[in-house]
Amino acid sequence: MWRTVTTILLIALSQNTQAAIVNVDFLVDATSRHTSSGGAWVTDTSFTGQQFTLRLSLDSDNYSPGEVNNMSGLGITSVYSSLEPVAFGPTPFDTEINAVMPVLDYHGNPDTGSTGAFFSESSYNQSSNSASVIQSFNNNSGFYYYDSSTRYLADLDRDTIIDLFWDDAPYTESDITPQSLVDSLNMGMGQTYSFFQGVHENYYDNFGGSPSNLLDGGIRYMGTATMSNISAVPIPAALWLFTSGLIGLLGFTFKPRWHRQG
Repeated sequence: MWRTVTTILLIALSQNTQAAIVNVDFLVDATSRHTSSGGAWVTDTSFTGQQFTLRLSLDSDNYSPGEVNNMSGLGITSVYSSLEPVAFGPTPFDTEINAVMPVLDYHGNPDTGSTGAFFSESSYNQSSNSASVIQSFNNNSGFYYYDSSTRYLADLDRDTIIDLFWDDAPYTESDITPQSLVDSLNMGMGQTYSFFQGVHENYYDNFGGSPSNLLDGGIRYMGTATMSNISAVPIPAALWLFTSGLIGLLGFTFKPRWHRQG
């Protein structure tokens, strides 16, 4: 009897265990390519566009749903949250961009920066009775260089950014509440985001006192990205619990019965 009870509990636990990894798929349409030359971005007229699916993986165990902020003076109710790290990629442009990056990084500084983040903010404006949603997925690295002897600043950025600002969203003030990761992502389902991927370096003379100067050799791709699918992946522990439950059930069912022979 106890084996039957244990088996049922194991199966129940496996079914109630929530997935930790949430995959988000975007249909990306890269429509333009640019290179930096002569201190400006130049459009590559030979680029005809490229479409691909970009998958991001987020760990829901590290997600915090945020808190509601009521800015009564402005009549705005908002809630925002963020999550990192985010696993990106790959994209068809990774190899090219990774090859360009060390050429620009002529100082030889080690790469630093954020590995990635998902940011979400929902707001409701009482004065206009309208809501807005901001969602951003980014993956970046680079360095910030400072030379006190020559009063020189430089920064290099390698970014992949998927960004959405959705004004006049169909939400009311009561909808602006802390949400689970999947619920927050669902606010962007079917929406079209902007897409950017590239690498470039700027330098500044006199500790940034002069305008930014864009170095030659940078590259960037721009276009759109539509959120097409959200899928939760069961964690291995849940699968092991389920398997253990089945084995226990089978063991109980097919247990041999020995008879004492007289």
